[in-house]
Amino acid sequence: FTARLIGLTDMERNERIELMRSFAGPIAAGMSSAYLADRTAVNKMALEAKSRYAAEFVHPSLEWHREQRKRIDAGEISEDDIPNSLLKMVAAGLHPDWEKDEDVVVESGLLFAASVGTSTQSIVHTLDLLQGWFAEHPEDHADATDSTFLLNALCEVIRMRAPFSPYTTRLALTDNELSDGTKIHAGQELHIEWVRANRDTEVFGEDANRFNPRRPEPKNGVNRYGLGFGMGTHQCYGLRVVVGN
Repeated sequence: FTARLIGLTDMERNERIELMRSFAGPIAAGMSSAYLADRTAVNKMALEAKSRYAAEFVHPSLEWHREQRKRIDAGEISEDDIPNSLLKMVAAGLHPDWEKDEDVVVESGLLFAASVGTSTQSIVHTLDLLQGWFAEHPEDHADATDSTFLLNALCEVIRMRAPFSPYTTRLALTDNELSDGTKIHAGQELHIEWVRANRDTEVFGEDANRFNPRRPEPKNGVNRYGLGFGMGTHQCYGLRVVVGN
């Protein structure tokens, strides 16, 4: 799935998949090294994995997509003959931010780390918490394969566990004041805790700290997953992949 999302080629052989998989851990750790203690060692491994990932996968695949773009432009094949992906858009020159190949590597690395790390964590947490739920609510076993029930369970996990990162950071550019009177000064680094916001009892009920796939739909336009995907211009673009469109 990740390879197709990015547009990587030559992924039919098991050894290629295994090689790509070997880069997942170091790259994902590098992406989230802000939350880890030994950042220097983590980033060293991440940069080594990134370099090999770029040489083995990104650059050859991008070259292939550029050749296909020439064929499309020449009328030899149609646009629909090449599946949509990041590298297809890059080869088409759809955005100036992708003019430099090194920036394309960064962009694809983010897709790589995010689609592997968040999906893995979400699935593992959902399976774990559902086992406990079924033990307490055996009557719900009948819905163990119901798509709506499973989606609600996944959204509940994303709300509670905020997979991949427990908080995000922002740099205040101006002085400001929060609704509770807290003063924010320009130049301060802010840590916004997703989990604390996602467990607000006024929004999600008195049992907001407990896993409940039967939780009623929150009011006031709040989604079941809370702020698990972020919001605004920084909202995770994997949202529709996870919960549907």
